[in-house]
Amino acid sequence: MADFHSWNISDFVVSVLFCYVAYRWVASRRLAPLPPGPKGLPVLGNSYQIPAHKQWLRFDEWIKEYGMLCPHPPGLSHRNRF
Repeated sequence: MADFHSWNISDFVVSVLFCYVAYRWVASRRLAPLPPGPKGLPVLGNSYQIPAHKQWLRFDEWIKEYGMLCPHPPGLSHRNRF
């Protein structure tokens, strides 16, 4: 069994470096590119950019600038049309 008191500084540095590289590798593989859209804050998102009244005007501006996120609303695919 390993005695953790016998670790020296190089063992610690190698362990930290390994954890950092592993974290960066996992983080880079799981993050898919985001669709185009307005930049938001980490916790608030875009809620501070949406006015209290007439929100649809802001959404319309975003649609004109970034395009529709979902061009075909769910349930209205070509198979479900009359």
